[in-house]
Amino acid sequence: RLANFFLEIIWRPLYPWDAFSCWALPGRNWIEQGTLVQDYCQHPQLISLIQFWPALALGYWDESLINLPWFWCALGLALAGYGQSRALGASPLFALLLCYLLLSLPFFDVHILLAGYADVWLGACYALASLAFIRWAWHRDYRQAVLALGLVLLLPLIKLSSILWSLTFIPAVFIWLFPGRWLLVATALGGGGLILWYATTG
Repeated sequence: RLANFFLEIIWRPLYPWDAFSCWALPGRNWIEQGTLVQDYCQHPQLISLIQFWPALALGYWDESLINLPWFWCALGLALAGYGQSRALGASPLFALLLCYLLLSLPFFDVHILLAGYADVWLGACYALASLAFIRWAWHRDYRQAVLALGLVLLLPLIKLSSILWSLTFIPAVFIWLFPGRWLLVATALGGGGLILWYATTG
């Protein structure tokens, strides 16, 4: 499966329209102008930097090789998923099956094979943050808490809309910090705070 990803990426030039018109445009400007000039794309420029680094290593802009990081993202997510699953107590066979299922998700595959969008990086960071959070909650491993927090804070640097994805970790933290009846109190206070915030700010 990974070999198929690799071949498709190096054979296919940058294809998706949004990737061509928004994400890749700053990186191409940087490599052709030789400087990190200001760009007016409305999204954060981390994805542009990810495409810029291979071009910087090559010394020129290649419409296919700039997308190789998408292959490495898929490989890294599979390896990290396997490692976290094993750390959570899964058998080697079950962890391998989870990796296979992950690399077989149609939406994930499309965004790897049509490299250039930010969604793969967003999904990878969110998935790894979730796994790290689960390990923190189950094993009280505070290194995993730091990892989860770092990945959650990285999400808004990938795509502006991912701020909303970052906020989904807040209820999970509340559930872990406030077991039992205190969870009801925290939920009531949090819900009341959200209603008050919405009512006052619109």
